[in-house]
Amino acid sequence: MELLQISVTAVLLLCAAAMDAASGKIKNKLLFSGLLVGILLRIPGICENGCKDFLMGLLLPVCICWIPFRMHGLGAGDVKLFSVIGCLNGGQVAIYCICISFLLAAGFSFGRLLNQRQFCESMQNCIQYFQMIVRSKEIIPYPERNRPGHRFHFSMAILLGYIVVLGVKVCRIIPF
Repeated sequence: MELLQISVTAVLLLCAAAMDAASGKIKNKLLFSGLLVGILLRIPGICENGCKDFLMGLLLPVCICWIPFRMHGLGAGDVKLFSVIGCLNGGQVAIYCICISFLLAAGFSFGRLLNQRQFCESMQNCIQYFQMIVRSKEIIPYPERNRPGHRFHFSMAILLGYIVVLGVKVCRIIPF
């Protein structure tokens, strides 16, 4: 059963990353098919921990990613993709994947800023942005997001984050 969950998740993430790279969007058809497979895989175990784990996997990513989504740091497809991961693999895997994906994306972005010699300017813009949030007392979209060269296909970080989570699982199973 776990192998099926991993396989379906991997295929969905690969398709989502390819869609995101090609068009900048992840189609809802793909995401809803992932949710449907997650529901179908949970039906045999609903009496045990299946329903609770399914709901945690579905809702935790939305709660965790709400603020970055409101800031336009994440797209709706990215949040839904985390929920699909949670539906298929459970809430704990979704949380691990979120944390690792954000760390990977931060590392990629940091490297790109250093490479393009934009780190100081970007940090100034970031400080100004948080000052605007404090002044206005509401979360507003990050204004620098639409500048050329500032777009990042987060689905790639999600795919790599899931691969890291799988790698950790494998390392726990195989004794060295």
